[in-house]
Amino acid sequence: MTVIANRLKQLIQALRAKMTEENIALINKYLSGREKDLFNRLDLPTRKHCVLVAGKCLELSPVYKVEPRLMAKAALLHDIGKGSGNMSIIDRSLTAALDFFCPWLLRKLARPGRGNIFRNFRHAAYIYLHHPALGADLLKLTGTEPMLIELTALHHQAAKKDDPPELELLRKADGMF
Repeated sequence: MTVIANRLKQLIQALRAKMTEENIALINKYLSGREKDLFNRLDLPTRKHCVLVAGKCLELSPVYKVEPRLMAKAALLHDIGKGSGNMSIIDRSLTAALDFFCPWLLRKLARPGRGNIFRNFRHAAYIYLHHPALGADLLKLTGTEPMLIELTALHHQAAKKDDPPELELLRKADGMF
């Protein structure tokens, strides 16, 4: 699937996002109280995305020979840094499009701090680009295990030969939704 088609699919999923009882059971099974508090700061489309990624990670854990519990938690928490962004679906779509068509401009515009419509977009771009590091910092404060912090911090970095299979799986599943 092309990048554009995948982004359109993600937009439609975001607009139609709903949490089911099965989704909530998955969250309750794998996340601690503090982790759930962070998870619930995410907007509904991002929470749904993380649940879908978790399901795919659980499905593929045997193939990658990784621990399913670790992968479920990693998938549920990988976008936790977006919780500090309050990004609208429009801002999220525009940042993703700009990242695809003109990534240098997105990086130039990205700045923390909300305000008028332009500043809100700049803030959304900042969150979009920096959510892995922001999420890792949040997870450190909760006492989450180091491997989950590392997976969160690295999930958008370019793949390397020596990446652990957990990171490879998280990236693969994340790219599917």
